[in-house]
Amino acid sequence: MLNYNQVFALLSVLLTYLNLPIIYDNNPSENHLTQSAVFYPTSERVILHLGGNIDRLEVSIALALEFPDAVVVISTEGSQATVINRLDNAGISRSRYIMDFSAWDTVTNLATTYEFIKQEIGAKTVHIVTDTYFMRRSMLIARITYFLTGVKVIENEYTGSGLTTGESIWESVIDGMRALAFRSLKIIFYNSATFDAKRPAILASYQIAKNILGIGPSLRPPRGISE
Repeated sequence: MLNYNQVFALLSVLLTYLNLPIIYDNNPSENHLTQSAVFYPTSERVILHLGGNIDRLEVSIALALEFPDAVVVISTEGSQATVINRLDNAGISRSRYIMDFSAWDTVTNLATTYEFIKQEIGAKTVHIVTDTYFMRRSMLIARITYFLTGVKVIENEYTGSGLTTGESIWESVIDGMRALAFRSLKIIFYNSATFDAKRPAILASYQIAKNILGIGPSLRPPRGISE
């Protein structure tokens, strides 16, 4: 097993070679500031909907109906009003789903929700919902993140996007290493330009969701915000 210095050095060399800003965050999931005095729903089964394509909700809703005790975590999805309307119209109680705004890419979809899903919700099974195109990389990240934790991860792909060829192997290698750094060292490397570019939209989406849902167990704020 690589030690801290070896993993840090390896990632630094790789990210420097790829001309990516080397930013790291200590303990990203546990340092997330959540709402005070909010008790989130608990379940041994979580449906983790990775944001990016609202049509993936077809799969998340189908799973929620199949497993009526499952908690649905929507990780940084866009079009908040539409997402909430679709869940409401499908009969998914707001007590069962959580709009989570702590992530800004696929690695952070898993890393910033890890302690939350495992400790606060108490999940033993996590369904990963994303497009076929992204599934290989997403499951690699998920398997590394939950390795030897007793939590089972299951892939549930959305095939309607028409993108089925898969991503570059290098994207999987880089994100797999980032997930390994999080899992073994409790740190996360990320591209600061990506974070800065996505942050305004995430904050705006959070405000829309907050206006509809109010502050409570259906809402988990962006990092750095405590309400």
